[in-house]
Amino acid sequence: LEVVLHAKAHQAGAPVGAAFHDLVLRVPAHVPDLMVGIARGEYVMFLDSDDYLADDCLEVLAPHSADMIIGSIYPQMKELRFRSQRPTEDRLILRERFGEEIPVLLNENRINYVHAKLYRRQVITENGLYFEDDQLTSAEDTVFNFSFLVFAQSIYVSAKAVHYYTFNGNGLASKFYPDRYIRRQRLNDSIARSVRKGGFETEAMRRGLNWFTASGARFVINDTLAQKKINPSIRLQILDSVCKDENLLDVVQSQREDLEKDGKYKDLLYLIDNGSRKLLRKKVWERRTMPLKQFQYSFMIHTKEVLRRIRNGFDAVNGKKI
Repeated sequence: LEVVLHAKAHQAGAPVGAAFHDLVLRVPAHVPDLMVGIARGEYVMFLDSDDYLADDCLEVLAPHSADMIIGSIYPQMKELRFRSQRPTEDRLILRERFGEEIPVLLNENRINYVHAKLYRRQVITENGLYFEDDQLTSAEDTVFNFSFLVFAQSIYVSAKAVHYYTFNGNGLASKFYPDRYIRRQRLNDSIARSVRKGGFETEAMRRGLNWFTASGARFVINDTLAQKKINPSIRLQILDSVCKDENLLDVVQSQREDLEKDGKYKDLLYLIDNGSRKLLRKKVWERRTMPLKQFQYSFMIHTKEVLRRIRNGFDAVNGKKI
């Protein structure tokens, strides 16, 4: 086992040694190309200072032979458990199936990050792959994975959780950036280029990337509306950038029926149909009427419970059997 550390990352407080169970090639963000050049092993693994591994991580992943070997991630913070990856079965994916299986991996949140993965170092070095931030912040992980898959011949997916992480709040999905949607568009464009370059253009891939585009826009809308301390003009500017995105408009048009069935996309559809200002006025009205709606809902639930008690022969007030 070879461990490679970056001095500046260590000085910044990144844990080393036993904190990583002495199991990992340490390649901090933004300098992995340099560190991969130093490394000599067949596979490399990337870790940040908020990551740590299960004791048997390499024992689980290393025996499998593939260009990318993927384990499962499990967040340590309860509020992030929604990011836990869905249970899956161990499976080997060969290149001829990439067009069908990569959308599944994207939906399972398995190729959005470099965590919990072994990469065949030869694929990285021979093809000059590196982490290109391009003001994407944490999304460079997704860009790197798609760039890697252009040249990969096989993927192995392990169902076992081998990687745990805390949360430092530095990612594209964590901090509020006024140009967040522009960054998201660059991410979508980069993924689309890799898909074309790799020859992965299938109907499953098209639908998968459409959902990725729509879900990214939904997240930006929800997060923008949730910001309490933001200049109104900035809020309007971000929402305008979403509803004027031609690629997103095409996605909404082609997936309209499916998006309407999923209630999470109602604000996105309203924005596309009515524009930024009407969406903002709608949200203001909803906030003002929310207390009344909550009262109506509570009264309805209470009334149903009273009627249920009476119908079943119980006292409506104390619930005791009459």
